[in-house]
Amino acid sequence: MNPKFVLPKIGELPITTSIESICKFEKVPTKICPTEKQGVVVAADYVVNAIKSHKGEKPFVLGLSTGRTPLGLYTELVNRHKAGEVSFANVVVYSLDEFYPMSPDSPQSRNHRVNEDFLKYIDINPANVHFPDGTVAHDKVNEYCKQYEKLVNGCVDLMIMGVGELGQVGFNEPGSYSHSTTRLVQLSYNTRKNQDKFFSNPNEVPKTAITMGMETIMSAKKIVLMMWGEDKAKVAYDLIEGGITEEYPATALQDHENIQVVIDEAAA
Repeated sequence: MNPKFVLPKIGELPITTSIESICKFEKVPTKICPTEKQGVVVAADYVVNAIKSHKGEKPFVLGLSTGRTPLGLYTELVNRHKAGEVSFANVVVYSLDEFYPMSPDSPQSRNHRVNEDFLKYIDINPANVHFPDGTVAHDKVNEYCKQYEKLVNGCVDLMIMGVGELGQVGFNEPGSYSHSTTRLVQLSYNTRKNQDKFFSNPNEVPKTAITMGMETIMSAKKIVLMMWGEDKAKVAYDLIEGGITEEYPATALQDHENIQVVIDEAAA
């Protein structure tokens, strides 16, 4: 067998096995890092540079997500703050989602985890931290979501995000409408199943949550989205190279004008 075979020509360019890829199929800018640890450093660079280059009198507005994906990034940002590389004194934070109902002091609270893993270690003003309130009375939650939407829509300078294994963004489940805004949503069986390890009893996992909608997320001026590990390989493909479909809400982010995806080789 001759290993140096030549494929048919395209125009006048002979394509051989020795040529490297001449086409890219990414529909969003994507940085592939060898490991999650190295990806975290890249993502932290984006965050720190964005904060330090912010101009104007208004504070820099940072959107935060919860879950496992951003944990390494939060640790890296805390370390850089302690090293004097970045200050959060002029930063306002809006969190992406929260279980409903849920006390903010509960260990299972999404936003309690953000505070314990990140916010308590930096110099941010507590008055500048905004979480969805999981204690709002049920008959007032819709009005509350409208007010949260008014605060956050269009004001986020940088949104830090992960993606669920089924393409969820925040608690926007498969099938979420692209023009959805902050609202109370029903959690799917799969989502609740993935969360039950954090509860002493699976029956304690809330059936609903408050989340920014897809339109709210798309209103952010810039998005840094991270995916780590083989479990995210399918959704990484759908987001980076697939088509836009409400079956995978994350694919709607292909239409964002300023998004940066950071993934490790396992997810790639």
